[in-house]
Amino acid sequence: MQTKSVRLEMISAFSNKLGVNIEHYKNNSSFVLNFGATLPTDKTTRYVFEIFPEYRKYFRHDNTMDGWYIGPHVRYRQVREANKYSTQSFGAGVFFGYQINIIGGFVANLYLGPDYALVT
Repeated sequence: MQTKSVRLEMISAFSNKLGVNIEHYKNNSSFVLNFGATLPTDKTTRYVFEIFPEYRKYFRHDNTMDGWYIGPHVRYRQVREANKYSTQSFGAGVFFGYQINIIGGFVANLYLGPDYALVT
């Protein structure tokens, strides 16, 4: 079974961030492409852009994109502040999480895990 989903991270909006996740699921594993960017409000605002692809392995065997999973990922992040500094980082890590499909297309995804980054 193949399934695709596009999700907006609603909680990120409270911190002035736009987050988008695109997930392509097939046979209890999926590829997830995550994007995130802050929405600048004035010239003194810090701007952050990040992208990180993730491979997820779900532990359920019923062909759904929910349940416990492990998700190794790589990450690129760029941070800029107007007239002050700019930095980039490259990293890798692994998420341990639980995703549940809620009524009406809403999805709850709780995760945590280590991430190691090299700052340039």
